[in-house]
Formats: sequence, C-alpha cells, structure tokens
Amino acid sequence: MRNHFHVSASCGICIYPDHASSIEEMMKSSDVAMYHAKKVGKNTHIMFRQEMNDEFTERIEMENGLRRAIENDEFILYYQPQVDLATDSIVSFEALLRWVHHENGIIPPLKFISVAEETGLIVQIGKWVLKTACEFIVNLNRRYGKEYGISVNISVIQLMQADFVSTVVDTLTNTGLAPSLLELEITESKLVETVDINLKKLHELREIGVRFSIDDFGKGFSSLSYLKQLPVSTLKIDKCFVDDIPDNDHSMIESIIHIGHKRNLVVVAEGVEKKEQLEYLAKHKCDMVQGYYCSKPVPEEEIKEML
Repeated sequence: MRNHFHVSASCGICIYPDHASSIEEMMKSSDVAMYHAKKVGKNTHIMFRQEMNDEFTERIEMENGLRRAIENDEFILYYQPQVDLATDSIVSFEALLRWVHHENGIIPPLKFISVAEETGLIVQIGKWVLKTACEFIVNLNRRYGKEYGISVNISVIQLMQADFVSTVVDTLTNTGLAPSLLELEITESKLVETVDINLKKLHELREIGVRFSIDDFGKGFSSLSYLKQLPVSTLKIDKCFVDDIPDNDHSMIESIIHIGHKRNLVVVAEGVEKKEQLEYLAKHKCDMVQGYYCSKPVPEEEIKEML
C-alpha cells in the first residue's frame, strides 16, 4: 500500500530595519512570525508584528512549564462518568487531564495541549495518561467487582508515532486491563486529516479488542465518507449540538443517532447539563450521556461516592 504525503510550507517574514536591527534579531523575528503562520493553519506566510513577541514569550514559558510539570509529576487525571440511558447506570469513565501548576493551580488541557502537541511533549504526557487511566480502572473494577470501561483521549501526534500500537499493547499487558474495556478517543477533524497514514494502526488495535470513538462527531465535513473505513465503535455528539436542546433545531442530533445506529455504533452525547437535554436524548434513543447534569469530572478519590 502506497502512502501519499502532502508537504506544505509556513513562512515568517521580517523586514530590515523595520522589524530588527541585527541578523540575530531578524532571525528571531522571522521565527516568531513563522510560529504564528503555523498556528493560524499552516501553509501560509505572515509578516512579523511587534505584538507577536509577547505571545511567543508566553508560548516558550508554557513549554518550559510543561517540561517542569513532567519532571515534577504535576499532572493528575479527573474522571467523568458516562451513563447508560437504558439502565440509568454508570458504565464507563472518561479520563481528563489536568495540570496542577505550582503557582496557578489547576490548569485545564485547553490551555496547554496545543503547545504540548507542537513540541512533541504530548507523546510522553500521553503515555502517562494511558498508563494511569488503565491502572485506575483496573483497581476500580477489582474493588467493586465490575467491568467499567475507560475512555482515553489520544492526540494524532501520539497516533503518528511508530511505536503507538506497541505502547498501547504493552500498557494493557502491564496493567492487566482487558482490551475491550479501553476506548481511545480521537477528535474527528484530526483523525480525518491523517486517516490514510494511521488506518493500519487503528485496525491492528481493533483486532485485539480495543475500541475507538470519534470525538466531536458532526463538526467535520468528511464524517460520512470516512466512517465506513474507520474501525470505530462509538460516536460522540459534540456539546455544541447538545447546547441547542431544547430551544433550537435538533435535526443534527437525530441524524447522528440515526447514522450511528445504522452502523451498529454506540452514540454518546457530551455536555449534558439540563434535565430537558437528558430527556430529549433518551426519547430519541441516544445510548449514553456525560456532562455536568450527571456529574462533573472528579478526582479519583471522589469516584467511590457515586458508585
């Protein structure tokens, strides 16, 4: 099977003497502009502006902070239950990463994941998340005699690694977690962009029982064309569609539920925060829900209070 690789260029432009007075400053300023070109979507060019320096400095500080966080074990996992609407019971949990900063307190992933991906630090962080989440659910199942599942978010940067499959397999072996209880969650848009490269890895893990879910399903424009070839078991309805319940048009939610069930997939609605939303989803045969109406994400020690 031949792989096709698409190469693009991101360029940063600096003009002497408007933006710099030395070769060193010109190199730095053009590098800052190139970073911004990558950030806005890549395959473009951007002219340097002085205000870019502040954002670039913040980005460097974030990168250094992440490196310290890895060294000092500053990451923790919170867990949000996923509820089966047919039985009104918790059947699985989603592991959600948090950074306990020594000065700024708990930092949510939206604040730092992009930098972690750009620097490649997400690979090391992701391995820790996978191992910790698997250990958590094994211990929980052993304590309660259950078979709760665990859902772990995976960056496409992790998926692109040559050892990704062996990393997952080794983690399952070392923790003793049954592959069928692990679900790897990947954002739809990112998965579609790299599907040709990563499809073989997805199938290899699916063959041993690992499940895959597509996060934010419905926001991308290529959902249906790729759904047939992806070995997914779950579709997750994005919160932006759930937010529209009960006031606005719900046709997108009904369509996703229909598409999922036609392909024998589990459909999960994210971001359920109101009783009306839960009732609507149950009425239209959505399989599972998660969100603040059921429970906010909580640290491991609070899980026992809800079981």
